[in-house]
Parts: sequence; structure tokens; C-alpha cells
Amino acid sequence: MNEIVIRPAVAEDVPHISALIEPYARAEIVLPRSPEKILDTIDKTLVAVHGGVPVGTVTYVSFASDLWEIRALVVRSEFQNSGAGRMLVEKAVENILQISPARCVGIFALTYVPVFFEKLGFRVTVKESYPEKIFEVCRFCPRQENCNEIAVERIIDRI
Repeated sequence: MNEIVIRPAVAEDVPHISALIEPYARAEIVLPRSPEKILDTIDKTLVAVHGGVPVGTVTYVSFASDLWEIRALVVRSEFQNSGAGRMLVEKAVENILQISPARCVGIFALTYVPVFFEKLGFRVTVKESYPEKIFEVCRFCPRQENCNEIAVERIIDRI
């Protein structure tokens, strides 16, 4: 059986990433992302690959050197509970810590499945803790007045 491997996304992955996100965007679980938007963040995107094909993806975005968001985490339905999501988030956190020069780094996500993130060391918080996200992204979301996503955060102090 082929194992799942996490690797940085490349431009050739854009159609696969788009196809992974599309059903979740249709179900209003994640925001839709155009191929151009995916390509804009390709350097901060990871893919979970099984048998040479991407089966999951995640993107991490910086709001400041000490504040990062994990977004657009999706795993193809038949690979859920395979560990792919966990591996994607763990690798994203590892990459964030390699990039960020900050001593204390905050990483957050908005999710419908907070228990998944809690198992990875995140804790539930309030969305209002992240006005950067609300200003940059949430204000354009069609669900902004009726959002049921839950904010989770992980603060890593590297003393």
C-alpha cells in the first residue's frame, strides 16, 4: 500500500488542489479559491500525496511575523481518518516555525471541527481575537453575518 507523503505544493498541483477544494467550497465548508488564488499562495501550500496524486491540502498565511493562519485544510473523503489532515497541519506548523523569526508565534484556524485541532495542541478561542482575519477575509465572506466556524489557536513560545 502506498503511504501518504506530505510535500510542498508546486504549480502543477493547482488543478488537483482546485479539485480537492471544490466540493468543500460547494458545501460551504471552505471558501472557494480560484486557480489564480491557489497559485498566489503556492509557496505556503502543502499537499498530502498518495500514489502520486494529491489527496489533501493546506495553506498557511502570515498576517505578521508572529501571527499565522492555517486555512483551506481539506482531505479527499476516502482519505479522512488516514492521518493526512494531522500530517498536513503538523508540517504547516513546522514550516511556520522555520519561517517566523518571532519568539512567540500564534497560529489560528477557523473550523467546523475544533476537536481535530484540539488533538494537535490548539485550543478554542473567539474569532474576535483575530481582527486581522475579519478585516482581510471574513468581510468578503457571504456567511459573515451567519458564521458558525469556531476559532482555534495555538501559541508557541520558543523560550
